[in-house]
Amino acid sequence: MNTKVYIFDVTPLKNETMFQKFYSLMPDYRKNKIDRFTQEKDKILSLGAGILEREVFLENGLGENPEIIYENGKPILADFDDVFFNTSHSGEKVITTISNLNVGCDIEKIKSERKSIIDRCYTKEEQEFIDKFTGRDRDISFYKIWTLKESFVKNLGAGLSIPFNSFSISLKNGISITQKIVKEEFKFVSLTTDDNYQIAICLSNCSENDKIEFNNFELEGNL
Repeated sequence: MNTKVYIFDVTPLKNETMFQKFYSLMPDYRKNKIDRFTQEKDKILSLGAGILEREVFLENGLGENPEIIYENGKPILADFDDVFFNTSHSGEKVITTISNLNVGCDIEKIKSERKSIIDRCYTKEEQEFIDKFTGRDRDISFYKIWTLKESFVKNLGAGLSIPFNSFSISLKNGISITQKIVKEEFKFVSLTTDDNYQIAICLSNCSENDKIEFNNFELEGNL
């Protein structure tokens, strides 16, 4: 299978008719998740995640609605021991990554860097790297590190139990990580999109022959 990353712009779901059409196709657990949100933008992103996961599962031969269980907050496919997936959303974009390797992913809409987060969550080395830049480049470097950190903890399924300043991401020569949490090798991919989003993928024990494929998903002609 290698690794496939699917990117979905949920803007069409702002249309109420379109929203209701696809909401009706969702399983009960996804409907309940959508209904718990109070903000319309969060409902749209949650529906977008449900739509994208459904399409990804179908396209990769896992069925329309495979059973998903959660371990420490990380989604696991109950009936597929050798298939891993992860989903993230921000702004108006959702990404789902599916792989035969353990995977974590994150997407963030690029805004202004946040000094309070840097002081609390970034290591000295990471802060020094960001301080080399100004303006737009500083914002991008902030989100590159943040999404890579997120993808790492989502790969582990550890969530907030791992302090973000307990491991360090380096962008000096490619992407590398310094950490003492697990004895594994990790491969990272970082992508800055033309429409102002930062994406990061973290794979466990990836070989040189493993490929990562990016795909754009659109509602028209699907489902």
